[in-house]
Order: sequence, then C-alpha cells, then structure tokens
Amino acid sequence: MAHLNFIFKLLPREVTDTFVVNGCSAGGLAVYTWLDKIANMINSVNPNTKVFGLADSGFFMDYPSNKTGKNDYTTNI
Repeated sequence: MAHLNFIFKLLPREVTDTFVVNGCSAGGLAVYTWLDKIANMINSVNPNTKVFGLADSGFFMDYPSNKTGKNDYTTNI
C-alpha cells in the first residue's frame, strides 16, 4: 500500500477518473488478489472513479484459492 499512498500524493484520488492496476506473472496474481481492496480504497474518496484490473499470466497451478483455501486449480482440472 505504500506505493499507492505515494501515487495518491502525486495524483489525488479526488481528481482521478480512471485507474488501472496491472501486472504480469506474480504481479498478475497480485492484481487478482488486491484489486477489490484497491478499488474500495479509491472509490471511498471518489465513487466515480472507474477501476480496472489487467492481469497477464497470473495463474499458479499450486497456489491455494483465496475463496476455499484449497488447491482448486489442480483438483478441478
């Protein structure tokens, strides 16, 4: 969150109309993991801001699901 706080010092949330969170590989997984929290953080100040997530290659076969805590990727194939 320190990076976001730094960004919002340079570009305040009050004037931001569109915000894109992107990442690839492990960063792609971070997009999936953190997008809702980041969107809530931004929309708490400016509900009109559109927040998008753009993940590239963020699936890890051996990573447990946040929803179930189980390794859903390999057990449901």
